[in-house]
Amino acid sequence: YSIWLWKLAVQTSANYEYEKYWITPMRISHCFVFGNARLTALLHVIGLFAEAAIRQNMKDDFLPTYLHNYSIYREVFITCGALLVAWGLDAMLRAEAANVVTARTLNNAGQLVRQLLGRVCDAVLMLDGDFRIIQPCPALAAMLLRDSTRLVGKQVTELMPPEDAVRLRSLLAVPPQQDNDEASLTGLFHGSMSDGDSNKLPVEIFFSRLSEEDGRWRYIMGVQEQRDGETNIVPELAVRAPSVVGGSDFPGDLYSLQEHAPSCSSVSRGSSECSEDDATYVWVDAAVRSLPVLDCSVSFAMLGGGQSPCGLLSEWTSDQDRRRICDWLRQEGARSHLRVRLAPTRFWRYSCKLVVCRTCEAPAAAASAGAVRLLLQELGCRAASPYKLGGELKEELKDEMKHKRTVASRRTGAKTAGPFFVWASGETGRIGGTVGDEEGVMKNWAIQADLSSWVEEAQRLSDSLQDFDPDAAFGPSADEVLPYKLGIFTFDRPGACGRTLRFPVQIAVTRVRSEPGVACPMCLRFERLEERTQEPHPGAGSTAPPTPRMTI
Repeated sequence: YSIWLWKLAVQTSANYEYEKYWITPMRISHCFVFGNARLTALLHVIGLFAEAAIRQNMKDDFLPTYLHNYSIYREVFITCGALLVAWGLDAMLRAEAANVVTARTLNNAGQLVRQLLGRVCDAVLMLDGDFRIIQPCPALAAMLLRDSTRLVGKQVTELMPPEDAVRLRSLLAVPPQQDNDEASLTGLFHGSMSDGDSNKLPVEIFFSRLSEEDGRWRYIMGVQEQRDGETNIVPELAVRAPSVVGGSDFPGDLYSLQEHAPSCSSVSRGSSECSEDDATYVWVDAAVRSLPVLDCSVSFAMLGGGQSPCGLLSEWTSDQDRRRICDWLRQEGARSHLRVRLAPTRFWRYSCKLVVCRTCEAPAAAASAGAVRLLLQELGCRAASPYKLGGELKEELKDEMKHKRTVASRRTGAKTAGPFFVWASGETGRIGGTVGDEEGVMKNWAIQADLSSWVEEAQRLSDSLQDFDPDAAFGPSADEVLPYKLGIFTFDRPGACGRTLRFPVQIAVTRVRSEPGVACPMCLRFERLEERTQEPHPGAGSTAPPTPRMTI
């Protein structure tokens, strides 16, 4: 259009009126490309005044009055049409952006409510405006002994007795005199739900009502089983008909737990007082070194997952922790608490603080002369490491992680490798086995079982082992002693055990095992400190030179 105005101003001998017709659609369609109403309006207004000024100068010489007025009116009409299109498009874009922002805000609010209810309640439901379940909820199906897929599409009031359904509907009804912002509400409902056997299950329902971008309502409900009542009208799990449960949703090897126990609640107060029933505790026989379990709380039994109940506390603890617990129980008043680690399953580890409750009377199930009640406080959970000493994870998982480590070590610039462990006698220095040696650094250790032959500073290593007191690894302060760093040494593989291999390592004592008739074997951790370089051994002149680089 600017070029057209320029031609019209400098070349007055030609008639450009017909060219104006194909420029007009381009000017109007350009509003959709710009997407800026103010800039589009400014350009069209400037063009209008420019063409009016040019035609005013050309009116007397070239154009009749009627043609001049027609051109001006046409330009005004085109400018107004372009402005309407630009402002209409801008309004549409703003409305669409507002809808997107509103939808994201509502979605974020809904996600926040779901996360909060998920931490408090046993099950979280998503309902539409007709109170129908729109998403599967396996947790609710497990509570009501129903099929989770069949619950989708059902109204939540169909899972309640008639009187509770009427109360819930009246509570969720939208007041007609209020607008959408004022009608959004949250609340708490106490009632009951019917399970697969038509038994009434007392529940607490936390609900929140949100408005979607199209004006419809959406409900988020959190259902929590109410276990704090005086009476429990729901029969035990063993009494309920198993035909309602279904075959695939519930494993059959889970032992039954008391559902009315307060420690099963999804929100635990975690008090340390002996008088409260929701504390995590276990009764053990302190007179026996294996610490047989006489009685325990449901929360303690649930640490084992779907396995059988704990029969011996020593099955969940290491040998070192078992000895510490036995010594601690025999020394009354020595320490107020003891920190231990529990391993009820192969994949999870629990750390806790044990406190003796000597004021409680032992129940009939825990009648024994050495019965002691241990409270578990500050209970923490973490996943087990796949390369723990003893190899407790599945072999396929270990092979997979070994493959990943091997691939990572072969990458360009790989400088580090995992540590390996060597079992050796602290007195004689004789090697008894290796753990975690995936790359075969000590593959042929049996040929040269003397530990001093594998390091250059043999005398300094022997002195460091003599300075270490193995008895400290079994005392109450064992966690503070181990790992015990012996120092930095130079690993030097003997020529009889393979190619020459030398690199600096840091050696530390990580575990001491006590066995009858054996001089306390120690587990030594060899951890490389920097990039390994290979140098020929002084006494191996006839040995072939090693490869320039070999990664552990």
